[in-house]
Amino acid sequence: MQILINTSKTSLETFKRATGVEFRPLESTSDRDAVAVVVQGNSFEKDISTAIQFGVPVVVVAGNDRECVEQATKYFIPESCILTKQNNSVVTADGKKIAETVGGGIGVRAVVKAAEYALKNKLCPEPLVWIESEPTIEPVISTVEKNSVKEKKNVIPLHNPAEGILDIAKRIVVVFKATPDAESGKAAYDLATSLNGVHAELANKQCSYCLYGNTIEDAVATGKYITCDGKTMTKGSFVETDWLVVEIDTSILASSPKLVDSIYKKADKIVHVVGDYEKGKLAIDAWRSSWRLDAVVSNKQNYGKYKKAYGDIVITDIGVLTEQLA
Repeated sequence: MQILINTSKTSLETFKRATGVEFRPLESTSDRDAVAVVVQGNSFEKDISTAIQFGVPVVVVAGNDRECVEQATKYFIPESCILTKQNNSVVTADGKKIAETVGGGIGVRAVVKAAEYALKNKLCPEPLVWIESEPTIEPVISTVEKNSVKEKKNVIPLHNPAEGILDIAKRIVVVFKATPDAESGKAAYDLATSLNGVHAELANKQCSYCLYGNTIEDAVATGKYITCDGKTMTKGSFVETDWLVVEIDTSILASSPKLVDSIYKKADKIVHVVGDYEKGKLAIDAWRSSWRLDAVVSNKQNYGKYKKAYGDIVITDIGVLTEQLA
């Protein structure tokens, strides 16, 4: 086994002497028996983006940095490959203790143990394959009647929240909010309007309803907007449509991976809406290492940079996709 890790050259030799395992810089060329290890630090996002492009198992040493754990799950690193420090124990993100701490930190032998496990079980970053399902929670659909003076809800239990979304329209376009500052709501609204379709917002915290009304109830009453948090879906009465534009905030990937995967598999087009170039490039590179991407919608300020990096899939007006989808 060979371990590629983001650390100093001096540490590489020290780790090798302590374990008998070959350690190399993260930027090195990998082979079939390699495991990439990304240690929490200032360059974490850049390093994890590099690691997942190798197509090998990835282990993340997060320590006690909760934000680092959340970032790793967004990149689909299996929880059993994320190492955290809890009291005097080294524990994976799914709660399994694998070693004692050494001098208050995570020792190299614990990292090697996790890497061996990841390699043996082929735990490469990939959505759904290595994520254990959470306890089943009965999702519901809340229906708001159009033009109702008082909110009126019919609650319908669903065995699978994807059922309620996938059955709304024959064809789907997915619009991902790839960076925190991306205007994905406006992009999804514009595309849904041009396709005469319905806009579904999949997020832990809804924002795009304000494009349709002052409240979520007002928005869904238009029949043009639906909201879903992975457990419940709120929709109004609407005419059947051929197109559903699903806006997905990447923050929901970790909590609803099966739902997102079901929508992804049915989608005609996958679109990323981006803002900041550095964060957007990290997100796009991470995504394209394993999944399909048909278009990148950039603001005019960063269009030149994205265009140079990704070519003709970069656009500023999502409406141009309408002709391709006709």
